[in-house]
Amino acid sequence: MDRNSEIYERVYRALDHGPLKSAFMAKAGPLAERDSLQKIGNLVVRLQSERHRADYLPPNPNMFLESARKLVDQARRAVSEIERLSDDDRIALAALLLFKSRPQ
Repeated sequence: MDRNSEIYERVYRALDHGPLKSAFMAKAGPLAERDSLQKIGNLVVRLQSERHRADYLPPNPNMFLESARKLVDQARRAVSEIERLSDDDRIALAALLLFKSRPQ
């Protein structure tokens, strides 16, 4: 898919980052049951927590002085893990993060 397309942008922006951490931290369900997705979840949750620190704590020029490179490496690992997913795992990841679960 063309990453510059309006469709790609719409899907990309549809991800609600609020429940992202909760989805990956759930003890049960496909994100917890599939090792490949859990590995990505561990990286994403850590990166999201650090982004929140950067966004919401008072400015501190030394906040990421030591850890910036580690965080960039973690982000690269997360992207690499996503790229290695099978088509089924990619579809599962997208569906589980984009669409809310409704009670039956």
